[in-house]
Amino acid sequence: VTGAIIGGVALGIIETFGAAYVSVPYKDAFAFLVLIAFLVFRPQGIFGERVAEKA
Repeated sequence: VTGAIIGGVALGIIETFGAAYVSVPYKDAFAFLVLIAFLVFRPQGIFGERVAEKA
């Protein structure tokens, strides 16, 4: 739950700064790109642990 709260606040801040510095019409696209990039590089979450699969 803590990771979801921190992620939501961070995404809101990133979206606000993206709208201020890039463009307001693209703020939703910017937020989706950040979300997709985060899920590609850290799919287990902010505080998630890596789980090794047994062979």
